[in-house]
Amino acid sequence: MDVTVSDPDTPARVRIPRMSPLPIFFWLLVCLVSGMIWLVSERHGSGGDPAGNAMSTGILELLADTLGVVVGLLALIFIVFKGSGVRITATVLLGVVAMLLLVVTTH
Repeated sequence: MDVTVSDPDTPARVRIPRMSPLPIFFWLLVCLVSGMIWLVSERHGSGGDPAGNAMSTGILELLADTLGVVVGLLALIFIVFKGSGVRITATVLLGVVAMLLLVVTTH
């Protein structure tokens, strides 16, 4: 009877899975958009009209909350669905949200 014993000093070949560029880009975009949402939520109106300041602050808070929910839903869709078409669509929509936030934060 011939018994083969593997050498414990020999390292086992472990195949490390590679991540495609799309998920990396998506999650970096999620981080960027989250930071921009934080900037929008921290901005407050500044001027001589208290009612106008409150209204602009309220609108920015509403926009930040709404876009936070949208980013969360897009991230959930990206996690749940493994199809490349759905993931590309979620990434494009997140890019549109980023552009919208870029316009709001630089205004």
